Amino acid sequence: MIALNDLARHHAPLRAELEAAMGRVHDRGWYILGPEVEAFEYEFARYLGVAECIAVGNGTDALELALRALAVSSGETVATVANAGMYATTAIRGVGAVPAYVEIDTATLQMDPGALAAVAEERPRAIVATHLYGRMADMEALGRIAREQRIPLIEDCAQAHGANRGARHAGTHGLLGCFSFYPTKNLGAYGDGGALVTNDARVAERVARLRNCGQQARDHHIEKGWTARLDTLQAAALTVKMKHLDEWNRRRSAHAMYYQERLNEIGELRLPEVQPDREHVFHL
Repeated sequence: MIALNDLARHHAPLRAELEAAMGRVHDRGWYILGPEVEAFEYEFARYLGVAECIAVGNGTDALELALRALAVSSGETVATVANAGMYATTAIRGVGAVPAYVEIDTATLQMDPGALAAVAEERPRAIVATHLYGRMADMEALGRIAREQRIPLIEDCAQAHGANRGARHAGTHGLLGCFSFYPTKNLGAYGDGGALVTNDARVAERVARLRNCGQQARDHHIEKGWTARLDTLQAAALTVKMKHLDEWNRRRSAHAMYYQERLNEIGELRLPEVQPDREHVFHL
C-alpha cells in the first residue's frame, strides 16, 4: 500500500533539525506559551506579511475564537459554505450563531460572490470564506461585498498555507485569517495546532486573551476565556517546517500539473481549472 500521507517519510529529512528544536524546549523546561511560541508567531506573521499572529490549539479553536473576538452571539447568522467540512459550521454553532449557507461556483468549488451578494443583503453578522482544497476563493469580489455591507470577513485557510492571490497570501485579505496545523496540512505540526492572523491590534489582543482563560495579566481574568493555546513543542516544530513550506508547495503544484497533463483526455473526468500558479497550493 502507498500511504496517502506518509508523514514519517515526510519528516525524515528534517529529523535532526526537529529533534534539535524540541531539545531546546526540553532544556528550557517551558512547555506552555513562552519563547518558542512567540518566535513562531513572529515568523509566521512575517511570512504572511501581517502585523499579528496568535497561535492557538487547533484550527477549529481559531475559527471559534475569531467569531468570539468579533462578539458574534446567539441567534445571529454567519455566512459560510456547506461543502468545506463541518469546521466553520462547528465554530458558528459553538458561539450560538446560525450558519447561512452560500452557494458555490461549480467550476472552482469556492464561495460564489454573486450568491454571497444576495445573502449579504440580509446582513449576516460575519462571513467565513474557506479556501477549499488549497485553492483561494475570489477574495477581491468577496472582500468588496463585505466592505460594502460592512460585514467582517474571516478567511478559513486550513487548506491554503502559502497560497497567494493578487500578491497577497491567504489569510491577509479579510479582517482575520484562521489556520490549522493538523499534521497532514501543507504546514503541519506533530499534533494539533492552529493560529489566527490579523492587522487589527485590538482584535489580536482580544484573541490572545480569549485563548488563555481570559487573562489580561497573570491571574487577572477580565472576561470569560478558554484554554486554547498552542503547545510549545508544536511551535518549535512548526518554526522548523515553515522554512520548507514554499518548496513543498512548489512540488505539490508540479505533481498536480503532471496529473493534469496525463488525465485531461479522459472525457468523463472533470479536472480543476487551474494553472501552475500560487493561487492553488494543492492541499488535496
